[in-house]
Amino acid sequence: VEPKYSKLTVEGADGKVLGEGSIGVPDKPRELSMDAPDLAPGKYVVRYRVLSIDGHVVEGNYEFTVDPK
Repeated sequence: VEPKYSKLTVEGADGKVLGEGSIGVPDKPRELSMDAPDLAPGKYVVRYRVLSIDGHVVEGNYEFTVDPK
């Protein structure tokens, strides 16, 4: 994964971007991280677009919920 050409975002249910970035993980060249924003209870979406060293672009997303319990 090439962090310089990759991107992660965390979005609220309304589509507003709450955080973004792409920090390479030392010793784990296939992983990215980002500083997470403070999140209130609710549903969120993580979107990612990554460029691999061999030039392939992979895009996708997944949802998660912050539960106040």
